[in-house]
Amino acid sequence: MAGWLLFALASCFLAYVARLHEITHDAFHEMALVREALVLGELPQIDLFAYTPTVNPSVHHEWATGAVLYVATVGSGLGLLGLTLLKLTLMGLMWFCLYRVARLRGAHPYLFACFALITFPVLWVGFATVRAQLFTLVFIAAQLWMQELDWRGRRKWLLLWLPMLVAWLNLHAGFVVGLGLMGFHGLERVAHAWGREPRLSTALAATWHLFLAAPLAMLSMLINPYGWQYIPYLIRAIRMPRPLIAEWQPLWQT
Repeated sequence: MAGWLLFALASCFLAYVARLHEITHDAFHEMALVREALVLGELPQIDLFAYTPTVNPSVHHEWATGAVLYVATVGSGLGLLGLTLLKLTLMGLMWFCLYRVARLRGAHPYLFACFALITFPVLWVGFATVRAQLFTLVFIAAQLWMQELDWRGRRKWLLLWLPMLVAWLNLHAGFVVGLGLMGFHGLERVAHAWGREPRLSTALAATWHLFLAAPLAMLSMLINPYGWQYIPYLIRAIRMPRPLIAEWQPLWQT
């Protein structure tokens, strides 16, 4: 019965997001950038499509999303069907990861199914065809799963998280959310270990791998076509006010 309920509500959710079938303008620009990179033999460091003064170098934090979209459409020859299949695959991965997180936390499948149908539409910004934000939603779900495994004493997930972080920061700058979540996770682990036994050695024994991951995560930010220039770009982009862009506003205003 639980399986059928999950299937029914998943179908309802897919029907809801199927309405978001328009291809976003982001996709065209990203794929055009990849097309130019294939012609030039390298990723352009200037904005070839700008018709107003812009910055130099021009860092495009979604360049890898453009590569994935280009392969899904032009490379595969499937066109719009390729984009649709990519979107549904990513959404399915997100759903599966969040289901595993909910089950690890003790949620009943019925409860997950009912609340997922209510909660997932809040993530509408990532369900267009196809925006880089969808990759961030998938990676956040995967990271939450990894953090649940960490609570259970399993540490091999770090071998997957670091390569995932490199892919994430090249697909979408939303990886900073993942870094923030991992930082809070580390603080929670330290507080939990200290609460059980207020000794520094005990806290470090439970969290040493997270402290090791921190500098590796910072160094991974250099693994991109723009090198160190990605970091000042990222800081400026995060601090930039965007009062007219709905998705940058609080959830209750979108």
